Amino acid sequence: MWFILASQGVYWLIWDRKQARKVIGVFGGIGLAQLPWLPTLMAQVGSVVKDYWIAPIDKKTHWEWLVRVIGGDYETPQRAVAVGLVLGLLGLSLITVRRREKKYPKIYWFLWSWLVIPVALPSLISLYRPVFFYRYLIFSAIPILALAMWGVETLNKRLIYPVGGIIVAIYIMIDLAGWARYPYSMREEIDKIWAEQKTDKLVTVLPAFAEVMYY
Repeated sequence: MWFILASQGVYWLIWDRKQARKVIGVFGGIGLAQLPWLPTLMAQVGSVVKDYWIAPIDKKTHWEWLVRVIGGDYETPQRAVAVGLVLGLLGLSLITVRRREKKYPKIYWFLWSWLVIPVALPSLISLYRPVFFYRYLIFSAIPILALAMWGVETLNKRLIYPVGGIIVAIYIMIDLAGWARYPYSMREEIDKIWAEQKTDKLVTVLPAFAEVMYY
């Protein structure tokens, strides 16, 4: 939530300062309401350094975030299609919106700030303490899809329903593939790891995996 609020704040400060003056009191009230939770937040961040399960960021971190948010948490034939299609539509959006509008509208910048800022902030924090985890950024699927479909609408409004229908159909297939795995819980995950391990040493498994489903 903090990262989403930060993205809105950056948008208002850069692209809509008149609106920023109107909502500064709301932001201040939210900040005051969150102050009692600050010690808990610092304790949680501190636990990451000790023995927590979030790994430091590396060259694969952001690509895995993008793939999992767009195409689901596990490998399926449809995931590669979803990722390729949505990323292609994002690129199309950048081109078509600029060509039609001459400059990007404010709401377009708002969607990009909603996508970029919540990813950039934990990435920067992770240079000091690892806090970046894709599950906490699953909401970024909303601006990604909104920006992608904006480009389709700009190109030709008649393409919205067929392209949107294809995307929905792909996500339905991803969901069906996920439901076909049921039951697949921590017990099955541990059995799989135990069957694949090549050592007699003790193996500790933390419940850090999460399925990303689209509803």
